[in-house]
Amino acid sequence: MNEKIRSLRIEKGLSEKEMAKILGITPYRLMLLEEGSQMPNENEQKILLNQFGFRFEIAKEELPDTEAVECISFRITKDELAPSLKKINFMSWRRMFYSIIIIVLLLVYAHLMHNETTKIMGTTTLLVISSAFSTFFFRQKKANKESLLTIPQREYRHTFFRKYMIVDIFKEDEHILMEKIPYEQIDAVYETPVLIFLHYRNRSYLIKKDALAENSIVNRFIATLPKNKVIRSKK
Repeated sequence: MNEKIRSLRIEKGLSEKEMAKILGITPYRLMLLEEGSQMPNENEQKILLNQFGFRFEIAKEELPDTEAVECISFRITKDELAPSLKKINFMSWRRMFYSIIIIVLLLVYAHLMHNETTKIMGTTTLLVISSAFSTFFFRQKKANKESLLTIPQREYRHTFFRKYMIVDIFKEDEHILMEKIPYEQIDAVYETPVLIFLHYRNRSYLIKKDALAENSIVNRFIATLPKNKVIRSKK
């Protein structure tokens, strides 16, 4: 499929430098696209379509054989959900910031009072408020950590899925390595009723459907991909 990009460039009489400038990429990136080492991302596909009327699609026949595929399982770590956690905790941090300012202002006001009794009462009140706020804040923070597994799907769409997915790669039940797959760099997903093939950097990963049943996050991940990257088959 990528050979068509080279043919298109030659047909239009463009040099590698000119073609790279149109696509907004480096000549090295264009070379990788033309030789098939990488696939055009969503933005590059849009430019190819708008500028040259070229629609990039991956045909079923171009997918690699299953013999070259490795079995994997998907998993999520707490680190991957850190952006969502920060987003949830943002209001707590803001409340704490405003509360500190109010406490400092009240403290200054109390010490400006000439009456000694007023100073003692003001200081005691401030200590009580500080203690109550600290208890509330740390309980809220603990509750947020415990709710990581129930973050709505829209949170994933704007944080986790925009980063990468961690995959554990196995061969004959032996763990080989752990790899991070960036969301934007996934070439295609080919789905059948039994298996799913994830294509990334000229490699294919095989996902068994029984593994999907245990972790619905994979289905959510596939749902966020552009439609032209998802190929479904009834066979």
